[in-house]
Amino acid sequence: MEPQEFINQVVELTNLERAKLGLAPLSFNPQLAQAAQTQSQNMALEDFVDHIDPRGQNVGDRVRVTGYPFTTVTENIAWGYNTPEGVVSGWMNSPNHRVNILDPNISEIGVGYFFLADDTGVNNFNTYWTQVFANPIAQPTSQILPDNTLLNSFQSLTATANASLNFFDLTDGNDRAQLTPENTLNHPGGVRSFSGDDLVTGSNGSDVINGNAGNDQLNGNGSNDYLRGGRDNDVVNGGDGNDVVNGSLGNDIVNGDNGNDVVRGGRGADIVTGGEGNDILIGDVDTDVLTGGGGNDTFVFRVATDLVNDIALVDRVTDFTAGDRVAIAGNIDPSTILLQGTGGNTLIMTNTGDFLGLIDNTAPEALNGAVIVVTNDAALNIG
Repeated sequence: MEPQEFINQVVELTNLERAKLGLAPLSFNPQLAQAAQTQSQNMALEDFVDHIDPRGQNVGDRVRVTGYPFTTVTENIAWGYNTPEGVVSGWMNSPNHRVNILDPNISEIGVGYFFLADDTGVNNFNTYWTQVFANPIAQPTSQILPDNTLLNSFQSLTATANASLNFFDLTDGNDRAQLTPENTLNHPGGVRSFSGDDLVTGSNGSDVINGNAGNDQLNGNGSNDYLRGGRDNDVVNGGDGNDVVNGSLGNDIVNGDNGNDVVRGGRGADIVTGGEGNDILIGDVDTDVLTGGGGNDTFVFRVATDLVNDIALVDRVTDFTAGDRVAIAGNIDPSTILLQGTGGNTLIMTNTGDFLGLIDNTAPEALNGAVIVVTNDAALNIG
């Protein structure tokens, strides 16, 4: 019998064993087969029988070389069996190998078989068999993020704040200011504090507040506000309404609070929280912690600011739940993005070994259909 016929029979017999317990059949994958064949051939020619080869590589290493992105990978090996029936029976009678064959959480298989006629090594078994089982990583879908009504609703507000209009200026000291609707009406450019450590609370109307220098606390209060912390380490709270909240420079605490908010950290190591509502959270430059809170939130990782080569520097999402999304924004090929399980979390990375973000307490399969690539992220420059 030809080697490929042996391999096909092992796959068939494996799926028959799974069918006895009502488990789904495994699909044959050529990349997993390549990894399995490499292991079988190496065991025969390099005279070892172990999951770790003489170079210290394990099954995960062998699968990665093929380019197969996986969330789970396991391996069965055997030697000395002359038929597919014999080797599958041997695996099924071995508790650990049986567990791998009957794992309900795997979906694909590759099989390797190598026959060495003149096997004169220490391990002279002639026949060497390998099964590799895995689950593939779901690739993110490529999608242009449509003009979002939330983002559109803030276009005129932010444009007004950035224009050369009449401002309500505070002093260089440590100011305490409670705004009124008249402040907003008479000063369409918004409020500017300066170098002090200021506490500014908005009115029940739509306020524009810039903290500038100093360690400031800005509170939006009611309605739809636009708040920027400015320099130094600020606390920025959106309050009620649909707000644009930006920490800007420094290590900031930025909260959207109630409403559908755009919440971004800016430069610095920021704590970014959406609160209630369907929020868009953007960490931006440096290492940030993103917490969506209630609602269906979108966590944004920007290629221009979040791509790093040190896993310790990635932005982290603490509370991804069903209904949330992850948006990878920027000029990147979706096929290069991998979702790698690590310690109960999911690491979003590229096939070149760089890192974009970490999703806490979330397995890669939980992100199926929830990751989009934003090929035009101009709207996300807001704030």
